[in-house]
Amino acid sequence: MKNKLQDLKSEFTVQGSDGKIYPAHKWKVETTKGEFAMCVPYVDARQVSERLNDVLGLKGWENTLIETNRDSLICELTLIIDNERITRSDVGVPSTYASEKGMSSDALKRAAVKFGVGAYLYEMQPISLKKVKKNGKIYAATDDGIALMTGADLTSYINMKNPLRAKLTEIYNSLDEKLQTENTELFTKIWDLIK
Repeated sequence: MKNKLQDLKSEFTVQGSDGKIYPAHKWKVETTKGEFAMCVPYVDARQVSERLNDVLGLKGWENTLIETNRDSLICELTLIIDNERITRSDVGVPSTYASEKGMSSDALKRAAVKFGVGAYLYEMQPISLKKVKKNGKIYAATDDGIALMTGADLTSYINMKNPLRAKLTEIYNSLDEKLQTENTELFTKIWDLIK
């Protein structure tokens, strides 16, 4: 059981055409204040489902969505590991783009975090980028002031720009919980030094 739980917690990565391993989590602009856009990491529901399938198989997990009397959904996520059923649940709220889909995706991601899927993202510091206004909208921008107009552009720019942060995250996640707790402050200081 321990190995599968560790596999669920591993960092989302992808191998680039250059053979190097890069982060596969995504980035979005959370706030824009002053001259900067604060960007935060996330994974989407497809990545979470793929991780569950890869580690546990198609029959190794199931989820049930429960409607609430509020504007939210609860996801009960059950993992089947070594013939043992373990269930965790969390609530999802509507997204700006799609109300019901947003709620179900959000609920699945939040429930999966309780098994460690993508939990490392909560330890990552936001990244501050320049911001620019283009066609009446505000975007994060490259160091040269080029607008990163899509989520894919933003993600690619940040992930390719910071491979050292990806490696640091990988090292941190390879430590057992005790060592992580003892060294969180040190890893945070190193993270902040990497530009």
